[in-house]
This record gives sequence, C-alpha cells and structure tokens, in this order.
Amino acid sequence: HDLSAIVIDEVAGIAMTMLFALPTVKSVTLAFLLFRFFDILKPWPVSYLDKKIGRGLGVMVDDLAAAVYAALCLWGLRHAGFG
Repeated sequence: HDLSAIVIDEVAGIAMTMLFALPTVKSVTLAFLLFRFFDILKPWPVSYLDKKIGRGLGVMVDDLAAAVYAALCLWGLRHAGFG
C-alpha cells in the first residue's frame, strides 16, 4: 500500500532521525543505516502501525516510528561512546 513513487514518508523519517545525528560522516551514515534497518525490519509497534493505520497517515506514521527507534539507537550509541 506504500507507493514507491511517493517518498515524503522516507524524507520525513530520515529527517527526524538526522535531528539526533552529529554533523560527522560517521554519525550521518549510522543514522541513515539505522533508519533503513528499522524501516525495513518494522519491529513492534512499527509493524502494528503499518497494518492498522490506513491510507497516507499510516504510511507516514510507520516511518516516523522507525525514525524514533533509529534516533534512540543513535542517542544510546553516542552516550556509550560509539557515535
């Protein structure tokens, strides 16, 4: 149900993730990879949101939820000394 020609959901998700990235190549690359990982994997509740919320809102919300997971990982890695 997610049209590949429409990418505003991906842009919103990666933009939200990048808010937590440091302005370094390593951090930005890690942010991108983490967002894509969670966007593809769709762990709960991302998968739930993807299935239960329909139409355009559902498409946006699942990517924003994946961005939250990625941002939390970035934050944790940075504070653990890896980011």
